[in-house]
Amino acid sequence: RAMRITLVLAATLWLFDGVAGDMVQFNGSVIDGCCPTAGKNSPDGKVVYAGKTDTEDECKAICVAQSNCTSYTWTNAHADGNSSFFLMCYLRNDDSFDLRVELGHFSGQKCPPPPSGSQYGPDWCTLSKHPNPQWFADAKFGIYAHWGPYSVPAYGNEWYSRNMYVNGSADRAYHVQKYGKDFGYKDFIPMFTAPLFNATEWASIYRRAGARYAGPVAEHADGFAMFKSDISHYNAAEMGPKRDITSELDVAIRGAGLRLVTTMHHEWLWAWYPTWNKETDCGNPKYELTDSQGGLYGPPVASTNCFSGSTCPTTPRFNEYFVGKVKEVIDQYHPDVLYFDSKQNILTEDARLDYLSHYYNAANEWMKNGSSAGVVCTYKGTDLAEGAGVLDFERGGIDYIRTEKWQTDDALGRSSWSWVNPPNLKNETEVIGELVDIVSKGGNLLLDIPPHADGSIDPVVQNTLFAIGDWLRVNGEAIFATAPWTTGDFGEGPTRIVPGSFHEWPIFTSKDFRFTSNANAFFVTAMAWSDDDTFVVLSLNSSSEFGKRISSVSLLGGADTVKFSVEADGLHLGPVTRPAAVKHAFVFRLHLDGSAVGFVAWDLPHEESPTIIPGGVCHLRWMSGGTSDERLAIEMWTGTTWDVIDDAVPNTRAYMWHVPHDLPVGEPTLRIRAVDELSVQHVTSFPRRR
Repeated sequence: RAMRITLVLAATLWLFDGVAGDMVQFNGSVIDGCCPTAGKNSPDGKVVYAGKTDTEDECKAICVAQSNCTSYTWTNAHADGNSSFFLMCYLRNDDSFDLRVELGHFSGQKCPPPPSGSQYGPDWCTLSKHPNPQWFADAKFGIYAHWGPYSVPAYGNEWYSRNMYVNGSADRAYHVQKYGKDFGYKDFIPMFTAPLFNATEWASIYRRAGARYAGPVAEHADGFAMFKSDISHYNAAEMGPKRDITSELDVAIRGAGLRLVTTMHHEWLWAWYPTWNKETDCGNPKYELTDSQGGLYGPPVASTNCFSGSTCPTTPRFNEYFVGKVKEVIDQYHPDVLYFDSKQNILTEDARLDYLSHYYNAANEWMKNGSSAGVVCTYKGTDLAEGAGVLDFERGGIDYIRTEKWQTDDALGRSSWSWVNPPNLKNETEVIGELVDIVSKGGNLLLDIPPHADGSIDPVVQNTLFAIGDWLRVNGEAIFATAPWTTGDFGEGPTRIVPGSFHEWPIFTSKDFRFTSNANAFFVTAMAWSDDDTFVVLSLNSSSEFGKRISSVSLLGGADTVKFSVEADGLHLGPVTRPAAVKHAFVFRLHLDGSAVGFVAWDLPHEESPTIIPGGVCHLRWMSGGTSDERLAIEMWTGTTWDVIDDAVPNTRAYMWHVPHDLPVGEPTLRIRAVDELSVQHVTSFPRRR
């Protein structure tokens, strides 16, 4: 069910020399356009009065005189003796308004109208309203592959195409010794023939591994597209394999019942190659990107200093080239997930708005004809506006439950995303531990695998993937279509990741647990087996609401009944026999006493993604069936209580919360749950800001 919330911002009028000022103070910042002067229309179209009064009665009289003035607050806090009243500036429950809050500012302006027949315009206002589909939240696990001409040398990592030109690098020394100094990256393309590539076999491996979405790197930073392109002849359909790799995988992956992800990295082509060095083939105009041709080596740039994009802004032609290739992928293959690598910020904002609005509008048409259940666009850092896509962490993640959907993309290879000799690969225990940890915090894992240049997937890689799939076949109900648990944390134990990107996941212990839930049960995953066959979950002690109500415990893939006791120091499990068929991580399924809540519906009109605004006022109302009022509770991360303002109707209650200006760091700000529910549909979290 959509859970919605109505937000109200309380704004204080600034007075200068006894005259109404032209700015409104809110949480230390200025709210542009929000009721700044007398008679100014507020964002919901209602006229509010802004001015000073000498007495509260006068303030009330002015407010009452305004036929559509709904509330006021009067204060006499000014040192100069002038008085004023607080203005209530409303976020209108209307998708045509810009409800984004950025840098403490709320514009209160309407979104620009999208083009005729479209829902999304080339603006962050409408794009930030794009909903993420439920299938993606349920999918949890995806697989993709770094594979291209850079797989031929199988040395260093997927940056070989760039590093082979860097004097003094190990890649350059290797390249000159093996291929010669005049052998350019273009010369690997005829060697990349992929004789053993079989898209159906790849899709079968992905499915057996338990992935729910999969696909190719459609184009890496090397300028060689793995799809048919009319923009550049340097593509797999015309050169190298002379096959449309993305098309073949599209058909095979969807045929295997999975959804398609295509990943795009070609923003990195800007200054990837030394086009300024005329002693290399990269400096040959024949291979450059120009107004008349799409070149392998990108546009000519002045020096390697342009690689950052800050000293040499990308040209209009490069932005056009980038967007054009993205649209080719969108229009030809209709990807369910469109993944972008970092460094999108070197592109113009117009370029990013162009391809993203094109994608979301196209997806609307796909949904209308039944060919899509919704799409996802991922981004890194601040490359897109918050809410316009799904935030992705490369080789890393977070250490808290994030309200908004997020994803980690990581590689099976420790130091390379493509196949290199000799390989240095993670094992299945490491990947499963990472997956469980990510899912407990509300994220997905997109795992990269490294195929050989010939198109085969190495038996070592296959065996790792199959082991992950074997584990998921037993324990998948604790992963797929789950949500973080409602205990206020994702788990417990001594081992936590280092938040952020480019960190390896730690090795977990038997004292580490991660929590998830679905519509039927709660799950506690022990991240390793204990030496004495017993476990203690500290947070599920006899003082906890959940601990007191545990009625039975089972072990997935093992004992149907696990001996347990709830003590003051936690939930004691076992001794229990270790299941022979299960390795890596071990899932205990918990059942709780108490009738399930029939339903919990939030009366929050028209607001699909509610937010909590520091310093604002927030109302919500719930109604339930199949349970009594006292069986529902509000659990918050702020330690602040809600005031009950209406409980006259049975099984219905209305609350009001004056949100503090200073909220704790981390998300979500607020969590609401039904304490005895067995369904994740009865749990929601509200982010601090859109």
